[in-house]
Amino acid sequence: MVDISEYFKIDKYQGKNDLYNVIVIEQDKIDTHNSIALKTLISQDYDNIVSKFNGTKNALDLGKVRYMDGSGISLILVLNRLSRSSDKKNYGCIALINCQPQIKRLIEISQLEDMVNVVYNINDL
Repeated sequence: MVDISEYFKIDKYQGKNDLYNVIVIEQDKIDTHNSIALKTLISQDYDNIVSKFNGTKNALDLGKVRYMDGSGISLILVLNRLSRSSDKKNYGCIALINCQPQIKRLIEISQLEDMVNVVYNINDL
């Protein structure tokens, strides 16, 4: 059994209008070496995340991530798809929070800003 706490933790946060399921990435980089494990673990545990924390929206906290390549973009797209396809509630797109400047720039270059909500910190939700 893989210890998910080395990869991510889950929390909840009451935003201005919605309760968020917050997935906090515990790695300092998301690349080809760990993105498959992250995607697999989060995808497998997604229904538990949603039911346990019962938020109406989802957020991905990238505050500890200093480096991300295209594999990280793929992770964001998987989470966005899971958020949109949940049959329990309409979660909409995922919010990205606490992005380092280099990560925010990668998101801009990848044109993900049209698909996900990028906010400075959790208090902006």
